[in-house]
Amino acid sequence: MERLLEDIAAHGWAKESREAFVRHYDREIGETILHLLAEYGLIGDRRALRSLKSYIESRLREQRAGPEHSLWEIVEEVYMSIYREVFEKKLVQDYVTGTRDGTVKSDFVGYLRGAVRQRLLDALGAGEKSEKELFDAIIDSKKPDTIRKYVSEAKGRYSEKTRSYLLCSQSLSSSSLRAGTDYFFEQFITQRYPALRANLKPGDSVLYRLLEAFIAENYKQATFSADVLSYVGNIPASRPHPHRWATLAYHEDDPESSDEEEKLERAGAIAKTKDWAQDERLRWWDGMLRCCLPQTADLSELTRLIAGLQDQAQRDTKLCLACAALKQESALDQKDDLRMFLVYYLSNFGAPAEPDKPIQVTKDSLCLEMIRGRALSWEQIFKIFGRECNPTRIKNKVRQKYESLQGSLS
Repeated sequence: MERLLEDIAAHGWAKESREAFVRHYDREIGETILHLLAEYGLIGDRRALRSLKSYIESRLREQRAGPEHSLWEIVEEVYMSIYREVFEKKLVQDYVTGTRDGTVKSDFVGYLRGAVRQRLLDALGAGEKSEKELFDAIIDSKKPDTIRKYVSEAKGRYSEKTRSYLLCSQSLSSSSLRAGTDYFFEQFITQRYPALRANLKPGDSVLYRLLEAFIAENYKQATFSADVLSYVGNIPASRPHPHRWATLAYHEDDPESSDEEEKLERAGAIAKTKDWAQDERLRWWDGMLRCCLPQTADLSELTRLIAGLQDQAQRDTKLCLACAALKQESALDQKDDLRMFLVYYLSNFGAPAEPDKPIQVTKDSLCLEMIRGRALSWEQIFKIFGRECNPTRIKNKVRQKYESLQGSLS
């Protein structure tokens, strides 16, 4: 074991020992972060690699780092977390104690790398609480601000699943769905989860057990209770932390880097932008099929979503926004025409989800899972709706709306 580590464990931190530790291990921390970012597929191209190396080198030398990169923030966050753990939470002392009593078998560099890995996962959101841990935190926390923080996180992570569950269970308007979702997270969980937790069985999903109880208690005679319908949420949903991972951009416009990128791609170190908005689009498509009328605030949120997307994911989401905007502004008969277009488009394109057995599709029971992968023809769709429309006309209206969004979103 290094003498420096033993001295720190015995005497604590002094200015000299802090400086010595940074000289010895700062570069090791940085190179570990760099290696992990490549391992997780987050280094997009040669310029990103150069920028990150420059940033790490500049920490100990009086030199300016290269061009700023979006990953710098994450790298700095990991550095700060590690040094807090080293200087404030006794990482070195714990290592020395562990090696002496036999609970730690690795050398200090390996031990430090393990800590860096965990802090990076935390920074990317992969170290977040499990479903049960998060719901437990909501009801176990004492401070209102802490409870609010966990409710906001739960809304960010589970609002999609909650809305999908409610839509699949009941027929709800857009306003009822919003009120029900807000009431569920902000009121129902704190009121009912303490009793429900005592009866959970191994393998139970806390979210779905809560949703079952929520529906049973609050949905009577085809509507939510007055308390639910009148509820106005006041806790915004926090954007799920893993989006930091999913939205890191991949650049293809550096001709110098093509050979190196090819090697990185073969090695699994290239990550093209993931389509992290797919689930959100599916929720929108399903809502429009069920005749849920989009609200202006919802359209604004979808517009903001597009800004973080690229390529096909961005185009698909723009199409979703175009259809939602058309649905909001169209007359009643035109809304039905748009539903026919959606049935045609969603049954013939996108990710197929072929049902195990035939299901009778009717106009009043339309939902996404009923039609995905069925490749319905216009003739079949006309039979479902009991009337015909002009497919060319509705396609042109969708195209015109889509093209009108191009300029406003750019």
